[in-house]
Amino acid sequence: HLPGGAPSTATAATSKREFREALRDPPFAIFLWVAILMTLASGPLTSFMPLFMQEQLGLRASQVVRTQTGSMVGMLISSYSWGWAGDRFGSKRVSLLGLALMFGMRVLWMILLRHSPWSALLATGLVFVQGAANMGWAVGSSRLLYADVVPPGKRGSYMAVYYAWSGLAGGLSELFGGRLLDTTAAFSGKFWIFTLDPFTPLIIASALLSLVSLLLIYRIRVEV
Repeated sequence: HLPGGAPSTATAATSKREFREALRDPPFAIFLWVAILMTLASGPLTSFMPLFMQEQLGLRASQVVRTQTGSMVGMLISSYSWGWAGDRFGSKRVSLLGLALMFGMRVLWMILLRHSPWSALLATGLVFVQGAANMGWAVGSSRLLYADVVPPGKRGSYMAVYYAWSGLAGGLSELFGGRLLDTTAAFSGKFWIFTLDPFTPLIIASALLSLVSLLLIYRIRVEV
């Protein structure tokens, strides 16, 4: 008994045509690739970061748990600022800054002091900034998707494609991270200021995927 509207006349052929139209929309197609790249970049690293802190940085289990709260604090404190920046400077710029910070955090993890009295404090600081960067990317990318990339009149088909794509990326990301760690289990060494360990290829892959995502987001044309 809800008022308004008539029964939908959409057919399966119409839906398929709308899905194809969404995939052929350049800004939306670029955003889909960024979505899967960032899921591959962030998902495995987030899952295995506690193990990295305990095995490679020398943190105790209790320190790892306390360190992880730094990410939530960073997200909480920075969320309002990211929202304000999105309204003031546009979603694309906020997304680019969030991605740049995420890339920088990946590099810093590889040069962090290990098995040192300062390791826990430094790791907490990095996790704090990383949480703020993640929030910047989340705010900027969500605003970019809903306000700039998806046409208002075609949200049904566009968002259906986006959620299906995101689900696929989420499932692949954990398989990708686990397989990579199995392959690099014996990886170790030293290169300049970087300590090499089994997690290094995963961190490098995450950094490169973040950088590629930044370049792709830069190509999306939006009205600021």
